[in-house]
Amino acid sequence: MKPLASNQVRLRADHEFAKYHFVLTELDLAITFGNIALTGNDPSKTERNVRNAKRAYQAAKHFSNKASFSEKMKREVKDRGKEVELLLRQLNAKRQPTKGKEKPEARQLLNRSFR
Repeated sequence: MKPLASNQVRLRADHEFAKYHFVLTELDLAITFGNIALTGNDPSKTERNVRNAKRAYQAAKHFSNKASFSEKMKREVKDRGKEVELLLRQLNAKRQPTKGKEKPEARQLLNRSFR
C-alpha cells in the first residue's frame, strides 16, 4: 500500500474512533443531565436539565447516524441510547401531572364560590 493510502486509512480509523468516543460522551452527558433532572426539586432547573439531556441525546444520534462503527461499538452505543430513552420516558412521566393529583392553580381557587 502506498504511504498516502495507508495514511488515509489510518486517519479514517482515527476519525471513527474519535467519533465513537464523542457519541459515548454525549450519551453519558444525557444520562447525567437526565438523572439530575429526575432528582431535582427546582422546576426551572429540572426543565433546563431535561433540555440539556435531549440536546446531548440528539447530538449522539446525529453523529452515530452514518458512522462506521464495529459491531461491538454499535452495541455499546445502542445500549447507552436505550438507557437514555428510558430516562427520557421517566422524565416525561414525571413532568406529566397525574389526573386527580393536580393542585388547583391560584386563579382556579379564587374563582370558586363558597357554598
